[in-house]
Parts: sequence; C-alpha cells; structure tokens
Amino acid sequence: MTKQNSSLSEIDLNKSFQTLIEHPFTAIQLVDKEKFHTGLFGFACKIIPNFFSKLIESEEGFQSAELTPIYEKESIDLIIKNESEIIAVFEMKLKTTVHNSGKTDISQCSSIKKKIDLLSKKQKFSKPPLFYLVTLFETKECKEDGWKNITYKKIAETLNENLPLVEKKIDKRHYALISLWLEYLNELVMISHCVSNAGLEAIDFKNLETSLDKIKLKGIFEDYRANLIINHSSISQFKAKEDFNLKTANTHGNGLLDLVLTKNDFDFGLQWQGNVLKLFAVPKIEKSKKGSTIRKKRDTFLSDLAEFYYKNQNVKFKFNRDGHFRSITIKDNWSFFSDLEIKIKELVEIMNFLKKFDPK
Repeated sequence: MTKQNSSLSEIDLNKSFQTLIEHPFTAIQLVDKEKFHTGLFGFACKIIPNFFSKLIESEEGFQSAELTPIYEKESIDLIIKNESEIIAVFEMKLKTTVHNSGKTDISQCSSIKKKIDLLSKKQKFSKPPLFYLVTLFETKECKEDGWKNITYKKIAETLNENLPLVEKKIDKRHYALISLWLEYLNELVMISHCVSNAGLEAIDFKNLETSLDKIKLKGIFEDYRANLIINHSSISQFKAKEDFNLKTANTHGNGLLDLVLTKNDFDFGLQWQGNVLKLFAVPKIEKSKKGSTIRKKRDTFLSDLAEFYYKNQNVKFKFNRDGHFRSITIKDNWSFFSDLEIKIKELVEIMNFLKKFDPK
C-alpha cells in the first residue's frame, strides 16, 4: 500500500479480491466483457424504479416500465428510449479505456453524437438526447463534445441506494441477478479506488498482479497505469513535438505501452508489456507482402538499433520470437504497479537516446 492508500487497509483489499476471485461472474469468465456489463446496466435501468433518473440526476422521474434499452444498434453500446424518443446514449468502457490510442474512442464518441443529433432533429424529439461515457476511472475526455462521464462507482452507489427498496417489488430472480452484479461492482470499485489513489506511486500490495490476474482484470489496471505514463508531461512532450507516436492498449489480458519512432520504412522504439521492456522493429509494409528479404532487413535494422542502445557495453542480446514484429528484451521485472516516476525518468532517457539513432 502507498501513503495515499493508508486509509484502505490491506485486509479490506484482500477481502475485495477474495470476493471477486470466488464470484460467479468470474467463474463464468464474463467480467471483462463490456457487453456483459452493458446488458446488466440496461436491465437495471428497466426493472428498478428511479434508478435511471437518480443516476443521470434527472428531475423528470422517468418510469422504469416505460424505458426500453436497445443494445448494439449501429455500433452504439446502449440507447435508452422512452416511447418513440431517445432519452440517453451510453458508451460503456471497461476493457478498453477512452485514452486507448489503439482505438479511436474519442472520434467514435463524436461520430455517435453526430448520428444521434441528426436523428433527433429529423424525428423532432421533444428534448435532445443525453450522452454518457461510462468508465471505471474518471475521465474528462469527450466532455467538450457534449458527453458526460458516469463511473461504475456512481452506478454502484445509485444501486446501493435504490435496489434494497424494491426487494419485495420485483421478480426475485431479477433482484438476485442485480444483487450479484452490485456485489461485484462494490468490490471492483474498492480496488479501482486503491489504484487511482496511488497516482504514480508504487502500489505495495502483496500479490497484486497475481490477484488481478485471477479476476481477469490485470490488463485493465495496467492499461490505466500506462495512460498515466503517456499523459505525464515528460512523456507527452515527445508526442507534442511529433518525435514519437504514443500508444496504449489492453491485449491478451496485459496492458501495453508503445513508444514509436519511424525511420527507413520501419516503425521502431520501446514496447512495455508483461513486465518486460523491449526494443522492437516492424516493417511499415503490409503483413501480406512480407517475405524473407524484408525480414532480413528488419533483423539488420533491429540489430543495429540494439548495438546503438548498448554502445560498447559488450552485451550479448538475442532476438525474441520471429514474426512481422520482432523485439529484443532490454529490461525485465518492469511492473506497471512499481514507482512510475522512476520508470518515466528511465523511459525519457532511453527515448532521447533513440531519437539519435541513425540507421544505415
């Protein structure tokens, strides 16, 4: 635990992890599926009186029975309709983050809003629809484009207030299902609070990565920490100067950070994933057009890059697995949950060094 996390005991965090490890939703392997949470959220809006109105802080008092959730229509996660009008649009983000540069999340939000606004004018809705971005961690992204942010914490708080009031009023199966989801959200919020409160500090919780892996969410939290790095002024300056392209993602259950330069028809730079920092090179040519010649050129490029990086250190390096992408490990035991201030200083030093690389 960090100094900032001292209010949250290790016992509490252990309890949260144990609850999620043993939770039925973890067992059926649906916890990192955004569609799963979208479905439960829409269902809660439909069956729990006042939940939707309280969540969006509306004074209109929408009747849950009159609400219709519509899922995955025209690439929109969730639309809530009241009779023939769209009241609200929700984009649900869990496995991916808004900052994730592997996806065009922000432009996607803009596209959705334009599409719904056009429909609103065409069908002459009585009121313009509302737009909500649902995230695990608070974000200011998309606000300039007319979206409001709702966190899973707020969903949990609103459910905690309203679900007990309807225990005897709704189908007991429905109550049991939403209760299970609420139990899950409460513990997830506890863990996310610990991670977000840490800022860039190390999170000194025993078996943190193992526990996150057991609940199938390690990549989500690593991705969050990776975004803290690329938004840090020391790193973001490289993007502002157009020296590097900065990318984050959550792939195969692991967070990913790419710091990419381009020279001589190759993308190259640093990739951080799975507690390993690598130098990499990948041809800009399409995968379908790759062949032995381009692979040899790539390997020569990467070898020159590694020799430049190690520079008279007499270090023996070896290539990792062959493919369109190829890499050389330069640091291991690099956890996203370690002290990121220290890691950022090291990354800046390496990035400044790589800018000087002049391939043959």
